[in-house]
Amino acid sequence: MNSTIENIVNTVYEQRFCITDNFISKEEISLLKNKITSLNESNSFKKAGIGKDKEHITNSEIRSDYIFWLEKDDEHLNKIFFSFIEELMTGINRRFFLGLKDYEFHYAYYPSGTFYKKHRDSFKSDDARKITVLLYLNDNWKKGDGGELLLYTDTNDILKIEPLGGRLLVFESDMEHEVLMSHADRYSITGWIKNKSRLF
Repeated sequence: MNSTIENIVNTVYEQRFCITDNFISKEEISLLKNKITSLNESNSFKKAGIGKDKEHITNSEIRSDYIFWLEKDDEHLNKIFFSFIEELMTGINRRFFLGLKDYEFHYAYYPSGTFYKKHRDSFKSDDARKITVLLYLNDNWKKGDGGELLLYTDTNDILKIEPLGGRLLVFESDMEHEVLMSHADRYSITGWIKNKSRLF
């Protein structure tokens, strides 16, 4: 287990979340943003919904972002991201004994004026999602652009996390969080490390 993954695993174990800056290079951020732009121009993004299935209802009063589901055989993403997720999953399993077996990710696109109200990524009826991972791709983000993530901690603190390009955020999926309204285009890779679904 490399030092970056070891630090993330240990920090999540101690405080349930971890922020790592400069996880990928500016060149990699630019490449991924260009991919998102291309997908957006071809109308490949879909309005994000609420609920546990990929095909679910939309509710613009709760969330108004757009998503594009990622395939694990994407060569570039395998090199710079999915290989890391595989190692992270192994490290978390060793420390947390969660039996994580799978993951799913999407590009998330928040145009100006979009948001996602307070929620949890895990569901009452299905606790498969255990670890949430976000990689921000906003290379020119500045104060006033909005789109910050509020993370509600167990100590009743509210962390306001700026979506800086290259910043990696990892937290337990049952932590409440929300995305404040964005005033500029906001991009990320977002998803979850999971075990098998267990319906209640």
